[in-house]
Amino acid sequence: MTDAETNSAQPDGQESTPHYWAFISYSHADERWGRWLHKALERYRVPRRVADDASDDTPTPRRLKPIFRDKEELSTSADLPGRILDALERSRHLVVICSPRARKSPWVDREIRQFKALGKADQVFCLIVDGEPNASDGGEPEIEAFPISVRFVVDDGGDLTEERTEPLAADVRKGKDTKRDACLRLIAGLLDLDFDALRRRDQRRRTRWLTAWMSTAGGVIVALTVLTILTLIARGEADEQTAIAGQQRKVAVRQRNEAVNQRGIAERRAETIRQELAINLIALADSELRNGNAGGVRPLLADVPADLRGWDWHRLWHDGDVSAATHVSESDYDLLAVACTRDGKLVAVGDRWGSIRLRERVTGKLVATFGRPPPASDIPMHRRRVMPFEPFGVSALAFSPNGAQLVSGDREGNLRIWNVADQQRVAEVKGSRLAITHVAFFGERQNTIAYSGADQHTRIWHPATERLHSFGSMNARVSALDVSADGRSLVTVAGNQGRLVMPPYQEAVELSLPFFNSFTSAAISPDGEFVCTGHEDGAVYLWNKTGRLGKLAFGHKGAVTAMAFIKSPLTHGQVVVSAGQDKVLKAWSIGADRKGILFSLRNVATLHGHAQPIVGLAGALSQDVFVTCAADRTIKSWSVQPQLGAEYLRGVTQAIVGVTPFSLSPDGRTYAVYRRASGGTSVNVHNLKTGKLEHDIKATLGDFKRTESNPFKGDWDLHALRFSPDGKQIAASLEDGAVRVWSLADGKLLHTLTSEANRDGRRPFVTALAYSRDSQHLFTADVEGRLHKWDLTTSERTWTIDGHRDDQLRFMVTQSHVESLEVSPDNTMLVSAGLDPTVRVWDAESGEPIAALTGHDKPIHRAVFTPDNEFIVSGSSDNTARVWSIADRKTVTILTGHTEPVTDVAIDPDQTRIATTSRDKSLRIWTMNGRLMTTLNADGADLRVAFDPNGQLISSGRARTRLWPAAWPSEDEVKKYRVAAD
Repeated sequence: MTDAETNSAQPDGQESTPHYWAFISYSHADERWGRWLHKALERYRVPRRVADDASDDTPTPRRLKPIFRDKEELSTSADLPGRILDALERSRHLVVICSPRARKSPWVDREIRQFKALGKADQVFCLIVDGEPNASDGGEPEIEAFPISVRFVVDDGGDLTEERTEPLAADVRKGKDTKRDACLRLIAGLLDLDFDALRRRDQRRRTRWLTAWMSTAGGVIVALTVLTILTLIARGEADEQTAIAGQQRKVAVRQRNEAVNQRGIAERRAETIRQELAINLIALADSELRNGNAGGVRPLLADVPADLRGWDWHRLWHDGDVSAATHVSESDYDLLAVACTRDGKLVAVGDRWGSIRLRERVTGKLVATFGRPPPASDIPMHRRRVMPFEPFGVSALAFSPNGAQLVSGDREGNLRIWNVADQQRVAEVKGSRLAITHVAFFGERQNTIAYSGADQHTRIWHPATERLHSFGSMNARVSALDVSADGRSLVTVAGNQGRLVMPPYQEAVELSLPFFNSFTSAAISPDGEFVCTGHEDGAVYLWNKTGRLGKLAFGHKGAVTAMAFIKSPLTHGQVVVSAGQDKVLKAWSIGADRKGILFSLRNVATLHGHAQPIVGLAGALSQDVFVTCAADRTIKSWSVQPQLGAEYLRGVTQAIVGVTPFSLSPDGRTYAVYRRASGGTSVNVHNLKTGKLEHDIKATLGDFKRTESNPFKGDWDLHALRFSPDGKQIAASLEDGAVRVWSLADGKLLHTLTSEANRDGRRPFVTALAYSRDSQHLFTADVEGRLHKWDLTTSERTWTIDGHRDDQLRFMVTQSHVESLEVSPDNTMLVSAGLDPTVRVWDAESGEPIAALTGHDKPIHRAVFTPDNEFIVSGSSDNTARVWSIADRKTVTILTGHTEPVTDVAIDPDQTRIATTSRDKSLRIWTMNGRLMTTLNADGADLRVAFDPNGQLISSGRARTRLWPAAWPSEDEVKKYRVAAD
């Protein structure tokens, strides 16, 4: 292959036929020397004045180009390729790279012979790179450097002769010429110049170049020095300016930080003021409601910012809906009694002056006045005042069924019947000067009068014959009397004694309380099937006509002062309304099965409006309205409107004795409680919204034997209850020490998990349960403080640890009792708490301890993880709840405010609220940082609390479950109210 050819640079005076200045012949084993020599010869620039030293007939070029060098190994043929021969012919000189390898190369030898045969033997130059020249003469041909055709003369035919030659050679072997001197020596031969002259010229040129380079470098260095000095000066000035700017920046940063700090202080102050304003507005709204001004509640609540509207705001917003109450009238005197016609059109009210005023219920218009005439309007108020000892005042009123007559009783014991149309007195009975407190029309024709009073007797008066009939004496002053709508049944109560009189009136049905609790009011249903009684402790009891006590509810704070039945289409049944000293009205829906057994007493509405205790209540039996009078001297008309908040749900069928285990299903649709009865224990699963019983699982004890050491008789307490996270199973522990797991689909018993008996031969009963998040394992804790992990696929125990057990106190079971177990949301940790005041965290897989959190100084009843898996919230008998950081092992927040032990805690799914319940009968809602949002009245003991997946709050006590909706009125609803109010 040919070298890349370029146009030849010919010597001056010759024709421009292209040819090579030199042909480099070498063995390809010495290729690196060939490449170096080729580049060195072609790149060398001949000094300008070197021509002065050259011969006259030899022109001197500026560069020795081109130089021929074969770049490839020649093929194994007998002759040189044509291109090689052509190159040799067109080359002025031949440069042979000599080495033992070149000596052995036949092609190097042929190239030398061919070149010499062309008559150019005197133009052959050598470069010795290895070996020893003429070593063959000494008998060492292996290290011979010269090819044989170099050492001998070649004739015109290309054959060697025996005549020796002495070739011109440059030597780059170690200790000989340098590579540059060897290159100059060859160039001097090629140009026919004196080597020393060429070397001196080259040296002078290099010296001039170096001097010029040094001068240039010196100039550059001087320039760079000047520039450096100038740069340093500029940099110094810049540094100074930077320092000044830095100081100014620091001042600006300080000013900005101060401004940010001041702004933060202002924002925090504004936020504090905003929160305090919201709290004050809610407190004022609550005060307005308690003082009877329900119309002033919503205007205050509408100004509370939307993000600060909590449970209390929600309750007041709905309780402040005054559309249910109509203001009828006010009086200058204390009101003592009120009555309403059955059609709800007229209202009669008796006052302490002794007057009876008849008004239209809807408009409040005065229709007529009975009894003692009111004082003249020009008499000063202080002279109209009636002293307490004066025997005036209408203390009892009742309309006849048709509304044509009105009967009244006063404090002097007088009973009078009035015609409503002409306000004339029809009949009168002079009493014994003891006050008549209750009157009603009685009998099948309802033409007789039943009344009672301070003389402890209930009497029947026949106006036509003016005969009196007594039902006998009670054990105390009669506190209530009511007659059914058909006039056939009558109920009276006094002290702790109640009587229900029904046809054929031969004997009365006694209403006997299981414990001492005085009756304060009573009402009989229109059909005579039920009796509802109110009591001094605020309780409401429901009885059937046989005298059986069916249901009870705690709705009032203070004594129940009056009761009345109404018909309400909204509740699809009979409704009884109770009034109390707490100024509150509560409406209750009741019902019964075919056998007359009571099964529901459900609060459907709580009404506020009076500023003082309610003293009188009367219902319109054919309407869903009733009227009240109170110590605030006002008369109001009401209708029952079920409210969104705090609605009671139907619970279990029997009252439960002891603490109620409670578990909410994962989807929030159902909840589970247990029922203890003579036939055994059952696990009941109810629908949360309807109260309907969906599952009734009999908690049988199997082969458990009753012995002297296990003297149980069939009524088994259930200590713990828990739904599985997948909602397919439910687990419960009974007093026999076993844990049973049932399938919710068919009620089939899946597992019975039992641990070893203790020293007394008893299996310690399980006090707490917790499922793993995948529902594959069940964790249990027993009364002796041991924790167990069970594999539900095999019913085998995985591990057991003495988590809360103190060997020195083993005989004191209460020291190690575990009350709470919970698995973390990520299924990696287990938290336990009990009667030792320590919250303990464990590795759920291995049972190894992770942390022991101390801070409570009394037993802990509940400990749960937050949804983000970073905190634990616990409730204790020290009346506090605590928020713990798992990572820091310390208390983050302490929730204080309860006055009794905190029995349960719950965290909503969004981790924004904490709910706590306490034996002080309150349910409190807190923010995660410990701010109290609201306190709710959670009547009942041993309350349990949970949030469903939608954030609604569910509380469960001894005999009822209560739902607290999480949905507030929307901002649009509040805005609409503002527009309507404006």
